[in-house]
Amino acid sequence: MILLKRIGASALRSAIPLFLSCLSATLLAAEEAKHMGVATCASSVCHGNASSKPDANILHSEYVIWGQDDPHAGAFRTLQSPQSAGIAEKLGIGRAEDAPVCLSCHSDFVAEKRRGPRFQLSDGVGCETCHGGAEKWLKPHTERGADHRNNIGNGLVALDRAPVKAKVCQGCHIGTDEKFASHDIMGAGHPRLQFELANYSAALPEHHRVDEDYRARKHVSDAVQLWSEGQVSAALNVVDGLLGARFAGQGMWPELAFFDCHACHQSMEPVNWEPRSASAGLAPGSIRLNDSALQMVSLLLQVRDAAAAQMWNDDLVALHLASTEGIDQVRRKAKDLQRTLIALKASLIDQPLTKKQAQKLAWNMVGYSRAGAFNDYMTAEQITMALNIMLRGDVAGSDEAYRAPLDALYNSLSNQHDFNVRVFRQAMDRLAGMRAAVKK
Repeated sequence: MILLKRIGASALRSAIPLFLSCLSATLLAAEEAKHMGVATCASSVCHGNASSKPDANILHSEYVIWGQDDPHAGAFRTLQSPQSAGIAEKLGIGRAEDAPVCLSCHSDFVAEKRRGPRFQLSDGVGCETCHGGAEKWLKPHTERGADHRNNIGNGLVALDRAPVKAKVCQGCHIGTDEKFASHDIMGAGHPRLQFELANYSAALPEHHRVDEDYRARKHVSDAVQLWSEGQVSAALNVVDGLLGARFAGQGMWPELAFFDCHACHQSMEPVNWEPRSASAGLAPGSIRLNDSALQMVSLLLQVRDAAAAQMWNDDLVALHLASTEGIDQVRRKAKDLQRTLIALKASLIDQPLTKKQAQKLAWNMVGYSRAGAFNDYMTAEQITMALNIMLRGDVAGSDEAYRAPLDALYNSLSNQHDFNVRVFRQAMDRLAGMRAAVKK
C-alpha cells in the first residue's frame, strides 16, 4: 500500500528517499555552472561526426542529429517568425528574440556571467539547456575511464532518470514560476501548451543508442515509467503553481492559464456542457481548473492503492469546489494534493508501474471514458496519449491490433475548437471491441 492516511510532515520527510535529494543537488550544480556553447560539442571526434559510428559506445553524431532533425535546434529561429513578432507586439515587449519572457524557453537563457566564449543564444535549445552547464564536466567526460557518476557529480544532468527528465522538460513545456506561458501570452497568440513526457520523448530523434554498454553505464526508463513519473511530476507542477506566486494573477482574477481553456473557448452552439465526477458541484458555466494531470494521477493510484485513490478523488472534488470560493481556499486544498503526490513520486522510484498495472490502467481509462467520466478536451488528450503508450506491443502484446482504434481516438481530437465527446466515446467503443476480439 502507498498511503492509508494523510501523511504528516515528519513522515513525509522519511518517505522521500535520499536519491531525490541527490538529484536535486545535481540539478542545482548544473544551474550554477557556466554554459560553454553547442560548438564545444561539435567536433567530428566528439558529437559532430556526419554519420553514426556503430562500433563506438556513443553515436558521435549527436550534434548533427540535433541540428538537422530536432525541433529544439530551431527554437530561437521561431522567435524571428512573423507570428512571434505579432505576439511580442501585442504584449509590448519589444522584439521576441530579445525578450527574456520568450528567450527563457526558446534558448539556453542563462545569465551572461555563465556564458562561455563560444556560447550563443541563437543556438536555441541546445545541449546544455537540458544536459546542464558543461564547465566542469566537458573535459573530464572525454577522458579515458570517464564515469557517468562522476560526470553527474560535475554537473551533468541525470536525464537517464525519469523524474529528472520530467523536471527538465516540463520546466518549459508546462512551466514554472520563472518561465510560464500565461493567459496574457496565449491571448496574444501563443499556442496552448500540450505535453506528455513519454509520447514527446518518443517523437524526438534519438541521439543515443540503448545497447548493452549504455545499460551498463546508465539507467534506462521504459515508456511506462516515463509516462507514470511524468504524470506525477506534471501534477506536482500544477499544485506547486496553485501554491505559488503565478496563480495569484493580477487584479480581481487569478492566473487563467491554470483553468481549462475549453471551459470558455468553445462554440456556444450546441451547448456541450456535461457534469463530471471530479468536479461535482460545479454549475454549468463554471470556469473549471485544468485537472487533466490530476485525473491521470487518480487513474494511476487506482491500480496501486484503492484507499489512496479514494482520498485523492475526494481531495480533487474539494479543490474544484474551493475554486468557487477564492485563492486561499484553493491553496489549502492544493496542499493536501501536494502531500499525496510527493509520497507517490517517492514510491514510483522504489516500485515502478508494472506492465500488468499499465494494462489494467489502460482498460480502466477506456471503461471510464465510455461511461462519460472524461468529457473535456484536455483530459481526453492526455487519455489518448496514455493509451498510445499502454497499448503498445511491448506492453499490451498486440500493437497492430489497436492501431486503427487509436488512430480514431487521435482523429476525434483533431480540432480542439470543435471537440465532440460522443465521437471520442465511439472511438473508445472501438478499442473495447478490439480488446474482445484480441482475447478470442
